[in-house]
Amino acid sequence: MKKLLAFALLFSSFNGYAQRGYVERAIEKKYEKEQGEPGAKKGNDWINNHLLNVDVEDSYTFPTTVKMHITTYKHGQKKSESNLQYYFNSAGTIVGFITTDNNRKRKEDQFIIYDYIKNAMIMLNEKDKTGMAMNINAFRSKESIEQRNQELKSGKPKESGTSCKPMGKTKVIRGYTCTGYSCYDLDTDTRSEIWVTKKISFNTQKMDARNPLAAYYKGTGYEGMMMEGNFYDGDELMSTIEVTEVNLSANYTVRTADYKFNR
Repeated sequence: MKKLLAFALLFSSFNGYAQRGYVERAIEKKYEKEQGEPGAKKGNDWINNHLLNVDVEDSYTFPTTVKMHITTYKHGQKKSESNLQYYFNSAGTIVGFITTDNNRKRKEDQFIIYDYIKNAMIMLNEKDKTGMAMNINAFRSKESIEQRNQELKSGKPKESGTSCKPMGKTKVIRGYTCTGYSCYDLDTDTRSEIWVTKKISFNTQKMDARNPLAAYYKGTGYEGMMMEGNFYDGDELMSTIEVTEVNLSANYTVRTADYKFNR
């Protein structure tokens, strides 16, 4: 099951076209290779009854949009740069993303939506107006789903190994006064220095591991929007993020009804 999960997550990154048929054939082939001919049917059943058994709205509106620049490093040298534009409502129930990797020769406009009300991840190919939707819960066990539902109902997220302390410093970023925090992640033995403003409401409680911001926001316990961050492994800088633009009245709408969801 762990191998299947990793395989499915590979497709959830959506570097190719949003073609359900392509994903279906690939997973069937993997099952068949591991379990023989009966495995192909098993894989197909899992796809139809779990992975692709999901509903989506005809359109999604995002009140706020934010542009972020991300830089990664290796051994002190710049490794890659990418721009992430994300869209959300303050409740954190609907979050959308467009990512541009400056190091890739081929750039495709792809919009990914996380609908945490319907537990759907929706992948839209802007070029040919095709789409595919996956059930986020297909990757979780029954126990994990029940635990997550309980956390959301109680408003108390799962305890995290990440602890943050105020640095006693503030600075203004893009016109917003931000408070500095020093954080340490016990699980990964990594640390970060981040700057957060409470003037922008951003609820991360519903965020799961597949969300592109999960690595930066996991279990930190602070409220508001991260405007800058430096992330370290020991004393080595691994990545930085910087918010370059904020629009609190964007009201950006995506009509999924205009896309063809293929088999």
